Amino acid sequence: MVFSLENYLGKLSEKETSGKFYFIDNGILSLFLIQPETILLENIVAIQLKKLFNDGVYYLRKNQEVDFYIPKVQMMIQAAYNLQSPETERREVAAMLYFSKTMDIKKMLIITLDTEKEIIESGYKIEVVPVWKWLLSFQSSNSTNNTATE
Repeated sequence: MVFSLENYLGKLSEKETSGKFYFIDNGILSLFLIQPETILLENIVAIQLKKLFNDGVYYLRKNQEVDFYIPKVQMMIQAAYNLQSPETERREVAAMLYFSKTMDIKKMLIITLDTEKEIIESGYKIEVVPVWKWLLSFQSSNSTNNTATE
């Protein structure tokens, strides 16, 4: 019913005892939530990434947190319901920039409910994509070399 992701940067003992947990079905998860929007968005992203990369999906946590990291394609993904608040956008971007200083990252993506734009910050490009568009990009391609991983 659930699966977990490990902190890619965590110590061995951390990897074995803690992690981020996701439900394999958003319908089940929604039964337990009062204000489900943000959690459901992150959960649906986790489900899709798990389907695409199986055990190759992690999160990053060390002073900052990035929701998803896929080392195979050197990609970081944040899930944010919306970026209407400048504070929220700064927080999501700052976390990605924090890790991009010490890791070789080829793609940074923020998945939202309905925002689409590009953020250029400190020489890095961060794509902001609506979840529906991101999910539909997998329908047009049968391989893992699609919009999410290019």
